[in-house]
Amino acid sequence: MGKNDIISIDKVEYQKWLQTLCDEIDRQRLKAVMQLNASTLQHYWWLGNDILKKQQAQGWGAKVIDMLSTDLLKRYGNDSGYSIRNLKYMRQFAVEYPDFPFVQVPLAQLQDNQVLKSRLSKFTVTADGEFVQVPLAQITWYHHISMFPKVKDNILRAFYITESALQGWSRDIMLMQIEDGYHKKVKSLPNNFANTLPPLKSDLAKAAFKDPYNFGFVDMTKVKQETDLEDQLTTKVTKVSHLENPFIQRLSQRVCASLTFQKTFCESSLVKILCLWAFLLFELFKNPLFIGFLNKWETLVKLQIFCWNLEQDSPSLEGSSH
Repeated sequence: MGKNDIISIDKVEYQKWLQTLCDEIDRQRLKAVMQLNASTLQHYWWLGNDILKKQQAQGWGAKVIDMLSTDLLKRYGNDSGYSIRNLKYMRQFAVEYPDFPFVQVPLAQLQDNQVLKSRLSKFTVTADGEFVQVPLAQITWYHHISMFPKVKDNILRAFYITESALQGWSRDIMLMQIEDGYHKKVKSLPNNFANTLPPLKSDLAKAAFKDPYNFGFVDMTKVKQETDLEDQLTTKVTKVSHLENPFIQRLSQRVCASLTFQKTFCESSLVKILCLWAFLLFELFKNPLFIGFLNKWETLVKLQIFCWNLEQDSPSLEGSSH
């Protein structure tokens, strides 16, 4: 094809095509990650159920979970999801949902609650016609373990599992709705839904892509966490790194009050930068996803403090005549 034969690309038509492709890619990616979520839940239920059966058969107590956690973490790494706490959650998951991959809701108990009945009416009914089977894989593991202490009734659990999926609620929004008694306040709900996936741009969809349990199951947690760490720290630095930030100002004043450095040093940017580091370290410590990075950051902070302490030989510091 010669130079003069090249057909110019219609930008409007191209953008429409690009958007169509991106929408389909987003749907396929979400479908893939929700399938991974289902596999993670299946694996956790299987392991929790096996722990339960072994304890019943052998008469072993809770100590076996501690031993198992130690051995699994040695073999599969600290980010694999086999902590003592999570293994206990797996066991509880198996106890709470013996009919995995569903939570079974008695149809007879839905007759007096039209809101719950309308929401759950589209799910499969068992062959005997007595139970509605609500899929557990509609939400993430983090949603499930957060719901355990808040909702004890399986009918309400089925409702909030389904509603979280349809509304695309994050774990925090779900808990807020539970605390607020959403199921009592809502008057009516449409039951003509066909989608089996949460809304593409919803908080639940975003949470599924970032769920450390999903990625730990396939040994991708470290890669995912490092990406999240970079993104979140960039955002955090943008918000607070300005040295005139009120928080940094107050913290630096408190630091200087306990130091013997001269006023000129205390008013310098170095102390404010140190306070910024402390703030970022605090933010990392608050987020359970980044506990593994805490030691690295603490080492960097200590190294920076050590370097700044070398400045005590500078004339700008008290007692520097030596």
